[in-house]
Amino acid sequence: MSSPSAATDSDKTAEPVPFDPETVVAEFYRAFNAPDETRLAVIREVFSEDLVFCDDLHNIVGPEALNDMAIWINSVYPNAIIEPATSIQSHNRQIHFTWSMSDADGVPVVTGHDLLLIGDDGKITHDYSFLTPQSA
Repeated sequence: MSSPSAATDSDKTAEPVPFDPETVVAEFYRAFNAPDETRLAVIREVFSEDLVFCDDLHNIVGPEALNDMAIWINSVYPNAIIEPATSIQSHNRQIHFTWSMSDADGVPVVTGHDLLLIGDDGKITHDYSFLTPQSA
């Protein structure tokens, strides 16, 4: 019989998966820049099933809703590209960075300041995005 204070395997909680902020953000860009045909699969690799995403225009939950939003963005700005605009800051399973979206002609359309929360599995669980439209 073990003492009440002895830890068992069932008492142990799994350690959070380590993550590299640069890799997470690179995967963020890969997901948003993926073609419509493959984007949902990439989103599922990068974002959690219970993802919460919100920006000035959207408040959505789940990979399918994020994919639908990306399809809508591509309908408004065909062949738009999202690229890094600043360096990445990270601490305590949070990542902050700024990106820029340009249209097919390379003209900047919007800048976003995103805060990502990373789950214990290393996937993005929350994406809070603050948008700044660019002047034409």
